[in-house]
Amino acid sequence: MSQRVQRLVLEEDASLRRADLSTLYAAVRMAGLDGGLVYAHARKREEPMLWSADALAWCWTHRPWRALIADLVTNEIDLRD
Repeated sequence: MSQRVQRLVLEEDASLRRADLSTLYAAVRMAGLDGGLVYAHARKREEPMLWSADALAWCWTHRPWRALIADLVTNEIDLRD
C-alpha cells in the first residue's frame, strides 16, 4: 500500500531557507504535487521528527545506548566507504 506525503517539515536554518524553498518548489512541480503538499520550516524543539533522528544517531554512536535502540534501526550504511 502506498501513502502520499501530505506534510514536509524542514529544520529551520535561515542561511538555507531560500535554497530550501527553491528546491521544494521545483520538486513539488516536477512530482505533480502542486497544492497537495504542505511544507514548513521549524526548529527542532517544535517538531519531534526533527530531533528524534538526532537522538537516535547520538545513541547509535554511544555504545552503551546502542542496545537500547537496536530494534529501531533497520539498516546501517557506513558513509566512510
